[in-house]
Amino acid sequence: MLEIVIPLFKVNWITKAVLESLNLHYNPRKIHIISVKKEIETIEKLDLNLPIKCHNEDNFFLKKYNVTKENLLQNLIIKNDLYTKGWFYQQCLKIGANDIIKLPDNFMIWDADMLPVNPWPVSDNKFALLQDRSGGNPEIVKKWEIWIKEVLNVDPVVNSKSTFTCHHMILNQIHLESFKKQIQKHYKSNESWLKLLIRSFNDYETFSEYWAYTSWVNEKAKDDLKYFEYKDYGESHERFFDDGTGLFSSKLKKYLKIQNNEAFYPSYPQVKDFIKKIYNDKLPSTLSFEMSKRHLNKKVETVHIEEKRSMWNPRFNKI
Repeated sequence: MLEIVIPLFKVNWITKAVLESLNLHYNPRKIHIISVKKEIETIEKLDLNLPIKCHNEDNFFLKKYNVTKENLLQNLIIKNDLYTKGWFYQQCLKIGANDIIKLPDNFMIWDADMLPVNPWPVSDNKFALLQDRSGGNPEIVKKWEIWIKEVLNVDPVVNSKSTFTCHHMILNQIHLESFKKQIQKHYKSNESWLKLLIRSFNDYETFSEYWAYTSWVNEKAKDDLKYFEYKDYGESHERFFDDGTGLFSSKLKKYLKIQNNEAFYPSYPQVKDFIKKIYNDKLPSTLSFEMSKRHLNKKVETVHIEEKRSMWNPRFNKI
């Protein structure tokens, strides 16, 4: 039975709806949330009747690898202001969750700010391509490519239409294990893959966990790399900035008659009703609510297609 892992930076206004929607659409045995103590307490206050288990990220790796979050990140050097140490730690949590949590052979990682609305089935361990390859920052993509070629010693997997940055992924424990051993092999070291992954962040400045993993599986067990093409679900995926002050949340508050000074954690049924009213029968597969204001200031040439076409991005469209 499916289990889902969600590294959660911060509980925000859409978190409750995301968790309820994942439970409704995928009926997981367990939803594992990895976050700091303060955010875990906020999750508990939401009083969700869901199969959630929370894990403290600060000491997540302590028992197995004898390292805390603080210890692990103290040697990490940030060379690009697009990133924070916490962002890199989330990549470690995605790749390393199965070392700490007892999970099934195949499990799903899900980015916390992506709301499933009309999503794909995962019964056959298939994920969905959600990002058109014509957008994005080519300098960053090139660094991801170099990481894959040099650290994994494989060619990056490519698709004619989409990237493999999917905001979710079905991960397999056997492939994760060999992936981690390859990191050790690259550095000719018996140190934990975890510390070596941090070392690679310093060496290469960035990392794409989803592209790296899918490239590895594509090389080592191609038949296990199963996904829906971009045309299936990616063409209706949207991505836009909304930290609770954006266009979508503002319209939703008006629809629900909620004042700006009220606590705002709408349920999935509330959000879904609003989406149905706006989209009618042409529902999006998923909506990604970006919380960083940097999404408002991207150079036009690096803005993703999914951002440009969204009706919730006032920079490109008006509703």
